Amino acid sequence: GIFIFLLLCLKDLGTGIHYVMITFFLIFMSDLKDKIIWPIISIGVSSLTIFSFLFYKFGESFGGYKHHRLKIFIDGLLENKYDRFEAYQIYQSLVGFGTGGLFGKGYGNGVQKYSYIPEVETDFAISTFGEEMGLVGMFLILVTFLILFTLIMNVAENTKTYFGKYLVASVGGYFITQVIINIGVAIGLIPVLGIPLPFISSGGSSLLALSVAMGLVVSVNNSKLKEI
Repeated sequence: GIFIFLLLCLKDLGTGIHYVMITFFLIFMSDLKDKIIWPIISIGVSSLTIFSFLFYKFGESFGGYKHHRLKIFIDGLLENKYDRFEAYQIYQSLVGFGTGGLFGKGYGNGVQKYSYIPEVETDFAISTFGEEMGLVGMFLILVTFLILFTLIMNVAENTKTYFGKYLVASVGGYFITQVIINIGVAIGLIPVLGIPLPFISSGGSSLLALSVAMGLVVSVNNSKLKEI
């Protein structure tokens, strides 16, 4: 709650939402009983849905770009209104995925990277990957992410200490929620939040944070092996 409050003070709503998702993930992974977990998650999801609806309806005068992004998302998702002015990045991202087809255009042959998607190496890097590698390439990269997530959670489940368990589980939640948010944004299923894709999007701070997080997982795993 403290971190989310500070992020909101910095007007970084995307990272704040990311932290909320990690929190829900940890609550779900905890030893709390289901009769406690599901009401918490239900209240959280319901509150977010109601707030988003009210913000969509009445937030135009004070919401700024946040309201603009939410409106673009809802109009695009429900009415397929992805015009080249209001939703340019998402429009071009969907064009990239669509033209990639089953096997893609081939490595290096994509055209979206030629300024069709601005700063394509950041939050929409997966769009170029989908364009060049196609559905098959996307399937392989999603399987790779799933394997890494499974390995992380396997370490968490087999760690005897509570601290080690929740530390590693939080890394797993941090990792998989980034994947879900980034790819969800690129295909128009989530509003644009500005969250990078792990180990693919450019950004030194993101790569450093992920590397430190994976180092913590390896450290906890090594401690577990020593105990065995």
